[in-house]
Amino acid sequence: MFVPALSVLKPATNRHRAEARRITATEMKYTRKTAGNSWGEHETNTEIAKEINITPVLHKIREYSRNSLQHTNRMTANKLPRVLKKLQTDRQKEPGENCRLAR
Repeated sequence: MFVPALSVLKPATNRHRAEARRITATEMKYTRKTAGNSWGEHETNTEIAKEINITPVLHKIREYSRNSLQHTNRMTANKLPRVLKKLQTDRQKEPGENCRLAR
């Protein structure tokens, strides 16, 4: 299973941060309903999450990503996921990748 964009351990770009905020906001919208709270009650998201004993979705996504990365690192060098990971990290190290080309 491939987790797009949020598969990184830390949000690296504004797009990742925006997606993380959107996921958290949607999750808390339904969590507040489940807990029976309204916006007027002024309880923080953390208090509500502790009250109903849930793990945030972003934590699960990061845990999945970390476990997937560890699994890939344990593979032998000739396995396809390991080869693709090496190609991806080599590509990220190329100088000038962040430069925009004039159109």
